[in-house]
Amino acid sequence: MTVPLARSSLEAHLFIDITPCDCGESRLPRSSTTITLPDGTLGVRYSGVCPSCGRSRVFEFRLPEFEVEQQPDRVTYGSLVRSELIDAGQWVATAARYAALVPDPATGLTGDERRIARTRLNAAVSAVFEAERFLTDESDEMPESAFWSVQGRELFATARDQFHRDDLADLRSRYEARLRQTGSRSDEALRWETPEDAEYRQRLARLRQEWAERHGITDIYDDRQSTEAQRLELRRAERALLGLDVATGASMHGAQSALSAFDSILLAIRREFPQGSDERDRRTAAAEGVRARWCAETGCAVWDIDDDVFTIPDDRLPPAESAWAMVRAAREAAGQDPVTGDFVEAV
Repeated sequence: MTVPLARSSLEAHLFIDITPCDCGESRLPRSSTTITLPDGTLGVRYSGVCPSCGRSRVFEFRLPEFEVEQQPDRVTYGSLVRSELIDAGQWVATAARYAALVPDPATGLTGDERRIARTRLNAAVSAVFEAERFLTDESDEMPESAFWSVQGRELFATARDQFHRDDLADLRSRYEARLRQTGSRSDEALRWETPEDAEYRQRLARLRQEWAERHGITDIYDDRQSTEAQRLELRRAERALLGLDVATGASMHGAQSALSAFDSILLAIRREFPQGSDERDRRTAAAEGVRARWCAETGCAVWDIDDDVFTIPDDRLPPAESAWAMVRAAREAAGQDPVTGDFVEAV
């Protein structure tokens, strides 16, 4: 049986939240770990114990090649492809559940109430958008194949008309109108903006506008208008503007982030090359060799890929600059571009 794809951690957590235990309990305190699936690809395992009946629960998903980045004031469950986890009926039900948590009208909210309302309405809008992905170019009617869960099949049987293309677009528009009632996220942020913040915001806006014009895109948040390669181009440009690691988006000011970025090298090798292949073994050995030499020189303890490196105290780690130099050297040794992390040559 093929392990389903979780296009983002947000989608994985939502799927777990709407999949109750056999006893009916929907809550599940959980932890996660990266795993290698039987076909050699990377996956993630979420596990926990049901707080009501004590039953152990485990969920396993395939990981996407690129994790979706959450944009400010947006909720994004996935990109390009439709969900393999959550069907069209469940998406519409999820949207209704989030929208019901927000007063209607949502005017007059301030502070945390306003921010929470915006997040919930953003989630509702995005959930309807996910349902719309199941529509095909051939018909305005939702295909029966878009409903596979118990809840989804019930909705298909009792409220199929609600899933017509025009009805879904109208539903999304109503949620978007309610979202606009709450104002813009930037309304509050601008009150506390420093001159440096304003300059960065303007530079970021210019960068995004130039990218959109270059590719003929009218809405940078509508992933139907751009390819994955184009979105990757924008992500990398935004990271460079922020002074982040272009390959991972991690902060360059922390050694812990560098250690995590090194782990990303090993994960990328696992994703790119088959399990048991000489190519995977050579590249892994080359990267780990760079790390071993760096650890010997700096006195840093070697960590395991499953370790939470962000719990390591600063005083037990070398300076961030040294750690990031190690990461760039390890990428190059593994045949990656030291900046972007793309595989560029054989090892």
